[in-house]
Amino acid sequence: MPERDIFGAFAREHSKYIYFLLAAAAAATGYALDQVGEDRTLNLTHAVLGLAVAAWMYSFWTGCQRLISMLAGLHDVASTDSPNIPTAVAAAGSSAKCQLLSFVIGVALYSLWVLLNLIPWPPAT
Repeated sequence: MPERDIFGAFAREHSKYIYFLLAAAAAATGYALDQVGEDRTLNLTHAVLGLAVAAWMYSFWTGCQRLISMLAGLHDVASTDSPNIPTAVAAAGSSAKCQLLSFVIGVALYSLWVLLNLIPWPPAT
């Protein structure tokens, strides 16, 4: 199997993972914003929720950048006679950890926000 076909198969399969994280980040952002819409009062705990939403937005943006770099890598591999496969793979995967890590950080911050909302606010004196 030629290197081009291997990279094409890798890109097709890896894009499914990227799209999954994009959908998860978008759904988590929408769900978190829907939760805020119920109580209509802002307090200090919403800063934690804002950070979670920011992390998910960064995850979404990073995923979009990964797709763009992967498509550029596919174009470079297809349009040249001697493609540089390792460079194309490195470019496509350079932000993979950032996308997943920012999504996980968003989940952790959202979980912290839920736990903070279980504590009576303001604390009784």
